[in-house]
Amino acid sequence: MNSVNKSIWSFFWHHIKPYKWFYLVMLLAPITYSFAPFAYNYSVKMLVDILARHGRNWGTEIMSPILLLLGSFIASQVLWRISEVAEWMSEPLVRRSILLYTYDRIQNHPLSFFQNTYSGIINSKAKSLLEGYDKFWGEMHSGVFQEVLQITVGLVALYITHARLGLYITMWITLYCGLIFTLSRKLYYLNISEALGKHAVMGEIADKVLNILSIYNFATKRHESRLLDNDIKDLLIPRQVKVYKYACFIQIVNGVAHLCMFAFILFYSLKLYHKELITLGDVALIFSTSGMLSLDIWHAMEAMQDLIKAMGEMKSAMDILQTPEKISNGCNVQQLDAKEKQIQFKNICFSYDNDVILSNINIVINPGEKLGIVGYSGTGKSTLIGLLLRNFTPTSGQIFVGDQNIQNITEESLKANIAVVPQDIMLFKRSVIDNIRYGNLSASDEEVIAVSKKAQLSDFIDHLPDKYNSPIGERGSKISTGQRQRISIARAMLKNAPILILDEATSALDGKTEKIVQENIDTMVSDSKKTVIIIAHRLSTLKNMDRILVLGNKGIQEEGTHEELMAQKDGMYKKLWEVHSQYNKTA
Repeated sequence: MNSVNKSIWSFFWHHIKPYKWFYLVMLLAPITYSFAPFAYNYSVKMLVDILARHGRNWGTEIMSPILLLLGSFIASQVLWRISEVAEWMSEPLVRRSILLYTYDRIQNHPLSFFQNTYSGIINSKAKSLLEGYDKFWGEMHSGVFQEVLQITVGLVALYITHARLGLYITMWITLYCGLIFTLSRKLYYLNISEALGKHAVMGEIADKVLNILSIYNFATKRHESRLLDNDIKDLLIPRQVKVYKYACFIQIVNGVAHLCMFAFILFYSLKLYHKELITLGDVALIFSTSGMLSLDIWHAMEAMQDLIKAMGEMKSAMDILQTPEKISNGCNVQQLDAKEKQIQFKNICFSYDNDVILSNINIVINPGEKLGIVGYSGTGKSTLIGLLLRNFTPTSGQIFVGDQNIQNITEESLKANIAVVPQDIMLFKRSVIDNIRYGNLSASDEEVIAVSKKAQLSDFIDHLPDKYNSPIGERGSKISTGQRQRISIARAMLKNAPILILDEATSALDGKTEKIVQENIDTMVSDSKKTVIIIAHRLSTLKNMDRILVLGNKGIQEEGTHEELMAQKDGMYKKLWEVHSQYNKTA
């Protein structure tokens, strides 16, 4: 637990350190305010003693307790206002730092992390980190920290009034805090378990929201609600009940301990007054101070439990920061310029969950070559592209662009040299023009419009309410699959990278639009300086490729031009072509 706490404190300090002086100023207010209860109680003691001595005939000495009371109030109020100024000058910036740091760590994880983790879980954990900071600083600023200071000042007041009484209360607090801390260790781990259950449930909800169209189409609202209810009952409620039960047990221990302390203070202070060892004002000071002291201790323990709960939730979320990142720029120092460079796959093997996808693949793609890749589903076509993009790491073997191993190239320069039209189109919840401009963030509006026309987007965009500034919804939900695919094609055109990859780029288009878009792709592909890799089920798109690779059974089965492959008797490509031709006839 100590190593975990250390990592949490280090996380907070990393973001707070640039603004440490503002935070120091913020702490001055609770430090000063912690003396306010003592100032109030001591003022009451002075008033009681003055009235006990002089009755209604008091003199100017009565001004001392009044000035002490008013002065402490004014000082604490001034410092709280100064603290609030320091707060708004630093805390929003610290939250910004936490969010940016968390997002940066998340986006640097390998693709497998996102394949194996619900997006809802990731969002829930990122939220827990920010909420953990808010809870941590809230308790440090005006919670546990202030309560501990007030307890310290109260103890000093009791020592001044009667040393032995102060010693007894100190002994009680030491035993009490030790007991509560021991009990709270179990509460910490129970809170981690509860937080993990909450993340899992939130992940399930996010998954259902992302697939809401399927829920509508299959009329499974009740089914999904029932599944969610089962998850809540199995993953969340039992863990929450354990936390509630144990927290209740701690409160019972709290109550018994405080009752014992109150009884002791009551009888012991009356005994001291009876023996004339303390004044009537001292009795008032002891009663008021011990009452506030008891409340401060109670509140401190409650605040500590809240802090432990927040730290438990943070611990459950820290793994999104600690999950090993994919190979990044830390150990890669080379930049890539892929223009007129050869691409080479050398002895590439790749396995996923012990399932061999690719075995001993050797491919050389010459600069400016147009390469087609075909094969049945599951033969590793898209995996090859993922390896070139470094979304996956080969189990063995190496990939070179020119004479540079892509594992020794900065990810930014690698991706800058490759334009991809993926099979699964991902669009942002932004405008049409922003989504197209994503291929080249510095492109002008005119350049965006020009590639939009080439991708046959202009007619569709002209019918939108705000034309190019129209939002397209989350993941492009407001537009059709074909329109999303054309936006992706326009994005790749705008990037104009030396390597172009099209993964089923026209699969979602109708025949008429496909023919037009294919002509534009052919124009884009015909650039002799551009290396092109096309994966396609519609084999007609590959007829003009310089070379075609046929994947099957974890490796390359055939290789050649369209004519060469068609000439092979009982060849795999020929069979695929015949199936494709028969499908087109029936369609």
